[in-house]
Amino acid sequence: MLAWPVAMPRANDTMAVGAAGGLMFVKSADVAIESEDLWISAETIRVRYRFRNRIAEPIEAMIAFPLPDIDHGSDRMIIPPVERSDNFVGFTVTVDGVPLKPTLDARAYVGGTDVTETLARHRLPISRFASGRALEAAIEQLSEAAKQELAKAGILGEGEIDDFEPKWTLKTAFTWRQVFPPNRTVIVEHRYRPVVGGDWIQLEDLQGDRWSEFCLDEATKIAVAKRLESQPVARVTVVEYVLTTGANWAGPIGRFRLTLDKGKRQRLLSTCIEGLKRTGATAWTVERRNFTPTEDIRLLLIEDQKPD
Repeated sequence: MLAWPVAMPRANDTMAVGAAGGLMFVKSADVAIESEDLWISAETIRVRYRFRNRIAEPIEAMIAFPLPDIDHGSDRMIIPPVERSDNFVGFTVTVDGVPLKPTLDARAYVGGTDVTETLARHRLPISRFASGRALEAAIEQLSEAAKQELAKAGILGEGEIDDFEPKWTLKTAFTWRQVFPPNRTVIVEHRYRPVVGGDWIQLEDLQGDRWSEFCLDEATKIAVAKRLESQPVARVTVVEYVLTTGANWAGPIGRFRLTLDKGKRQRLLSTCIEGLKRTGATAWTVERRNFTPTEDIRLLLIEDQKPD
């Protein structure tokens, strides 16, 4: 069964400190990003950073890479992009070419309340990504009193298929300790398969502002309308990347290079990013110097494909 998540990918590495209930992100006054090469598609995101410690002493810090928030209570179902495991995006990281194994921090929230311990007390898996149907099975095995208790706390809610369904948001991040030697460059590379969002686009959507945050121009609207002549809807894939955490490092990014790849020739790509130049059959690139990110990246991919 195909389904689409509401949660979106995020994003740039940032310094962090461990804190009760999750991770808190802090700024670095001494470690700068000399360069960042970012490559984004619906299938893969990869990043290569050159960090430099600008002082004469080593700096040790915790680096955190946050994954997308997964809203278990979304009206849209979620399909894992890789496999049913804690590392459901297949995240890998190397430092100066050497692979390392980061630590995964995973917490469950209802609004601003951390309910991770409550789930553990009731022996409920924190994520359906890691457990598959085990989460649904664990909910079914709860006593009626426990179900009512969790429903009152907003952790469970009435479902369309099962009597109760999970309603918490999963917040996860990969973390690792990183030493930045004095006056030296450290190269950090990582890649993963993004969790994408999706929907269907109809002809009437082109007249409204439903997709305005992706800056559909007239040429794209005409192309979409032409495809909708033979089918009522077209499939839409949304890819998002939180770029603004790049501003947590010292000063602007020295050189920033972004490549967007729509992956398939028949896909239409729309985004608000300015200055993109076509560099391949399916790819566009933009490069900036002394760049301070103030907005995140959002891509809209329109498939020339009928829904199942």
